[in-house]
Amino acid sequence: MDPFVILDLKEGAGKARILKQVTQALRDKRYDAKTIAEAQKELFDPLTRALAEFRYRIDTRACAGAPMDTTGAVEHPPHLERLLLNQRGSGPDDNRTPEK
Repeated sequence: MDPFVILDLKEGAGKARILKQVTQALRDKRYDAKTIAEAQKELFDPLTRALAEFRYRIDTRACAGAPMDTTGAVEHPPHLERLLLNQRGSGPDDNRTPEK
C-alpha cells in the first residue's frame, strides 16, 4: 500500500512529520499497527522512499494508452558493419597530445 496515504503525508515530509503522523495513524486506528510500522520504515529508508515516490506519485497513465503505430517504420534497418570509438583522428579531441 501507499505509505503516503497510510500516514496522510505529502512527498516532502521530513522525519519529524512522519513520526507525528505515525502517532496520529495509531490513534485513528484506520490501519493496523504492522501496516503503519511498515509505512514508516519504507519512508525512513531513502531507497525505498524514492521507490515509493516513483511507484505511487508519478502519473504513468499517459504511457498506458494504445500501442504505438509502427506502420511507417522501416522494415529492415540498415546494416552497421562496425562502430569504432576512440579512434585517433575521428573525434573532436584528435589534435590532443597523448598522455604519458
